[in-house]
Amino acid sequence: MLANYRTSRGKVFTFFVVLLIVLTNVLYRGGTQAHGQAADGAPISHAIRADRLVLAFYYAWYQPKDWCTCHMSTLPTIRYNSTDDATIERQINWAAHAGITGFINSWWGPGDKTDHNFAKLLTHADSLQKRTRYPFASTLYIESDAPALHSQTRMVNGLRYITSQYSNNPHFLHWHGRPVLFFWDPLGNGRTLALWASIRQ
Repeated sequence: MLANYRTSRGKVFTFFVVLLIVLTNVLYRGGTQAHGQAADGAPISHAIRADRLVLAFYYAWYQPKDWCTCHMSTLPTIRYNSTDDATIERQINWAAHAGITGFINSWWGPGDKTDHNFAKLLTHADSLQKRTRYPFASTLYIESDAPALHSQTRMVNGLRYITSQYSNNPHFLHWHGRPVLFFWDPLGNGRTLALWASIRQ
């Protein structure tokens, strides 16, 4: 079931990757004034407005074995490994060139590969800003049905982990000084507002 869930999410992600590539090519041809230089020398031509975030969902769980028509009908041009540093750097550069200011990274709990890859993402965001002065701040999309998070205690422990591990990182998304998180289906599978109120305490 988890494989099917991730595969359906993958189809959506593949569409956005294609869209991102198209936008990148258009922006390369635009010739607008640069605000920094990417690693390949191409300019990043977008001024960042503090009051306007442009975020993209980011699914950092792909491995070479996933790129098969047995899993998805449309395959990406570059069949990447989500844990590869060159992949993460390339995808951040593409996003920055398209005017995206950060990723919403699907997160399956402490120690999951999506957790390890998010830590790498923040490191590459720091590198991008040092090279280009382009701020790139990302956050987490809490997969509420993930086994590592699918109880009140596990969710509380996961949120505490995020707070201690990431919330003070300058490349973790904040809004008006507060860290931002997204949650998958917060009222699904028996979760209630009362449960979330208890978790917040």
